[in-house]
Amino acid sequence: VISNFTNENSAQSEPKFTSEFTKQAVAEARVMRAYLHLMTALTWNCPPLVDRLLAANELPTNAESQQQILEWVISECETAIDSGKLPVRQGPGDVKATARMSVGFAQFIVGKAAMFNNDPATARKYLADLINSGNYELTPSEDYWTNFHVSGDGNSEKIFEPNFIEDAQYKDRNRGRWNVSAYYCWRTDHLASSPTVHYGISGWNGGVIQEDFAEKFLEHDGNSPRRLACFLTADEWMYEIDWTSDKNNASLAEKKTDRSRGISSAEGLFSRGPYFEWKNMSFTNPPKILTGGKTYPPDNLSYYSDPSNATNFKVARYAEALLLYAEACIGSSDEAKGLAALNAIQERSGSGKISSQLTFEDVMEEKQYEMWFESCRFFDLVRWSQQGKVDLNEIFNESGIHDRVPVLKDAMFTKGEPEHRLYTEYTSLPHNFVEGRNEYFPFPRDYMNVNPNLKNVLGWSFITE
Repeated sequence: VISNFTNENSAQSEPKFTSEFTKQAVAEARVMRAYLHLMTALTWNCPPLVDRLLAANELPTNAESQQQILEWVISECETAIDSGKLPVRQGPGDVKATARMSVGFAQFIVGKAAMFNNDPATARKYLADLINSGNYELTPSEDYWTNFHVSGDGNSEKIFEPNFIEDAQYKDRNRGRWNVSAYYCWRTDHLASSPTVHYGISGWNGGVIQEDFAEKFLEHDGNSPRRLACFLTADEWMYEIDWTSDKNNASLAEKKTDRSRGISSAEGLFSRGPYFEWKNMSFTNPPKILTGGKTYPPDNLSYYSDPSNATNFKVARYAEALLLYAEACIGSSDEAKGLAALNAIQERSGSGKISSQLTFEDVMEEKQYEMWFESCRFFDLVRWSQQGKVDLNEIFNESGIHDRVPVLKDAMFTKGEPEHRLYTEYTSLPHNFVEGRNEYFPFPRDYMNVNPNLKNVLGWSFITE
């Protein structure tokens, strides 16, 4: 799009045709291209900077630095915003704008890229513009869980999420994202029956929440709507959701002896303590513990008998923009505004914890709960470690998380006890984090074989082919 409708091409030739529509297309393409470069830079550090359509035989080289890419990302989004051609969300109820490269999304990208580029002043400017637009709002506490399900697609909190559109004419199984549904299911082949909240398949147990973090989250949030939306405790999982059982309406005493629930496998559930993630699970039957008895649409496709997931793809949420803004305001003349942004997140969470001062520690703590399992945390830890604010060796190695890998079992089935009792055994999977290397990925070997110009950087430089 950009090569065809601007002079930003290898020949620097002027476009043969332009219109208001092509100008909007160019602006949106800039934003999309900038976002993709941002994420590749955070993942590979120094990937190629592809700012034009490459010739068929042209092999790109690494960027000069991650900083070069981040500054280019900021510049591209600024160009798109200044063009006046990007779509503008028309208030918090504008659903369609959440699936477009909008002004708000461009502002979000600039804010995030600037924070990774150690430029909080630029981040403050653009994130403040996003916040002050009035086009985005946090959902109410009781609706927090809907942010991750079909019922919350395109809601007031969404800045950008590619939309999933159902089309009953195309019923191919692979179009239904069955693997996403399966990934976040609990291992029902290790259970006495299937909880009815998700499709009754074995699943891949991919939504495990780290045990120590779950305990920390539970201590901080208690029974807040945010915590309940993210994971269940053992008792909530065992007794407060429905199973494929005739005891769902029975007394607690009867449920405790019900052999149609619990972990029946002697192997237990690997890498899981007594906490059960469902933040990103595909709900075939949205659970009462979240809905309060109200009716909400399921996440699966109605015309598939197989598991499926019809939720939009989550990319940018207003909550993250508020937390980035709060961090950017630390130590500036806008601290009061930053504190207000942090407090908005805290108040909505329902945790009862409200900061009276704006500190990095409070922003970091709040963000780990609010944005858990949304592809933020690791990138932030790398950024903060480079700023000397966290110690990655302490987090990933000295903490011993690889020496205490839990396996969760049920004493009713493993020890013959008359009532359910979940208990945890531990194994180890030594896998030390290597500072200076594991902050980023190496380039895939196949890519390097095709393009010898690609060079691995930092601790991966020993991989040359």
